[in-house]
Amino acid sequence: LLRHAQFLLGSTTMRNALDFMESSSWPITSLDVVANLQAMEQGEAFRLPQDIRLHFQTPPGGTAAGALSTAQVPDSFEHSVVRIVVWELGVHASLSAEPLQMWARLLSRAQLHHRNLIQDQYPKWLPDRCQTLYSHPRLTCDQEQDDITELFRRRIPHSATSKEPIADIDEFAEEFLAVAGARLNNVDIFLCTIAYLCLVVESIDLPVLGYFGHPLLFMVPDEHGVREG
Repeated sequence: LLRHAQFLLGSTTMRNALDFMESSSWPITSLDVVANLQAMEQGEAFRLPQDIRLHFQTPPGGTAAGALSTAQVPDSFEHSVVRIVVWELGVHASLSAEPLQMWARLLSRAQLHHRNLIQDQYPKWLPDRCQTLYSHPRLTCDQEQDDITELFRRRIPHSATSKEPIADIDEFAEEFLAVAGARLNNVDIFLCTIAYLCLVVESIDLPVLGYFGHPLLFMVPDEHGVREG
């Protein structure tokens, strides 16, 4: 399992660059993986995270999780609840929900109002998307159907079942801007889980946050001019 974890975390394509783990909220670090692989090769017993910290004398606040556990946070703030409107672009239901769930847990004084602009997401058989993915009290489950969702359904007709390329991304962006119109004035931030879809909102003067779980060329046409542009 440790070997598989090391492979998934980048032993081949990323040259064991696991630095991103240190800034995540995961309860283990790259040290936990590598130290136990070394211990296994030397015939030593498996070491729990606390044993590894003691053995290597790492500071308790050396990771994001450790820093959060030692941070002094007041019991209450005097801020009012902040409403944040997020429009999300992605085809994988759980990947779309992950960053929204993280924001809902971290931003305790925020109420997130989001739209999944692509309503037809993988997997189609998910029994209850709202209950499964958006049950957090600071989240709303978007099921709105209008001309915007119809645009995405027409431009990406098999979004829930296929990774076929998206054609004419510049034309797509122009059409989205025209269809969304004044409704964009109510949006605070865009969230995209497919890098290529970020181009749909690139020209809009709003923050765009990428949370990518797909290859960067996912859904990009296999054309030299497009891929090199």
